[in-house]
Amino acid sequence: ETSRALLAELANSSDDGEALTHHHKIAKDMLEAIMEGELAHLIRRDQSVALLQHVFDIADATVANNNDVIAQNIVNCLGERVDAEGDGSVKILAPPSMHANLLSLALDVLEKENAEVDGTVAAQEPRSSSSFEVNGIQALMARFAQLTFNATLSPEMMRDSSLGGKNVSTLLAESSAKLPFEE
Repeated sequence: ETSRALLAELANSSDDGEALTHHHKIAKDMLEAIMEGELAHLIRRDQSVALLQHVFDIADATVANNNDVIAQNIVNCLGERVDAEGDGSVKILAPPSMHANLLSLALDVLEKENAEVDGTVAAQEPRSSSSFEVNGIQALMARFAQLTFNATLSPEMMRDSSLGGKNVSTLLAESSAKLPFEE
């Protein structure tokens, strides 16, 4: 739940940041407690702990304005992985309820990079490539396709980075039950 709350605050940070700071501190305290415990070597492998670590790293990288780290952690949350310790099935670290917020953050990164390339925003150093590598773009497109196919997020909603001034949760609640090809 802490991962979800921190991610929601990151994706929809339009207020003064007090809630974001609160959730960031809770996540930091939880991760420190996990890493210091006697069972840390076992607990670290748990999917929820890995997800919390990635979302925490996204928050830290957002403050540091480090698009590469943000992109890497988004891909780690949305990418497909084979469960080597279990039955060998393919799993995605982030649950579907977090996909829209992660895609929103990815869109922010891509738009910042596009503005730097276009010269509309001063870049710290010139970029010759995106923070998202090919496998990262594939993961983003796969999760976006799932959201649009399930009609929880339409392409029109994602087209505007501000998402119409609404937060992702509101948009998901308002989205139609139509499939993309029925529009």
